[in-house]
Amino acid sequence: MNFMISMIAAFSINRVIGINNKIPWYIPKDLKWFKKHTLFKIILMGRLTWESIGKLLIKRTNIVLSRSSSYKFNLFELYNANDVIWLSSFKDLFSNLPKNDEIVIIGGESIYKQTLKYVDRLYLTHIYKYFYGDRFFPDYSIYNWKSIYKKTCIFNINGRFTYCLEILDRVT
Repeated sequence: MNFMISMIAAFSINRVIGINNKIPWYIPKDLKWFKKHTLFKIILMGRLTWESIGKLLIKRTNIVLSRSSSYKFNLFELYNANDVIWLSSFKDLFSNLPKNDEIVIIGGESIYKQTLKYVDRLYLTHIYKYFYGDRFFPDYSIYNWKSIYKKTCIFNINGRFTYCLEILDRVT
């Protein structure tokens, strides 16, 4: 392959990534981390993640993976249909992909599970706090990874807790 497949996620100690199609925390530095690692790249998400974001992520190629190719979401009334690419299969992504690009998988749970085996790099936010949720990040430790960046931070709004920003590359 002539491109890198990455995944970005924030999750709690108990691997929660969401509840009721929402993220259960608001950490401004994590949002900046997300923007830094997705801007001007191809982002891939599932339909539920697309719905939860509720808007086009600008300065990125937005690709939505959905089993239902006939699915119509009311955001299409706000955006030109050409602004979002809809695919029914992850493998469809590879047919017309420009060389030397990075694809960043941004969620949700089902897409993470389906694509983890293809991922070369992880951009992770480890949140060292328990959250209640109904969506979880998969166990990525079944593959070998090498940490190439790690920074611990403290969050101090509505309760104090620590979190860690980390980049892991797959060891082959």
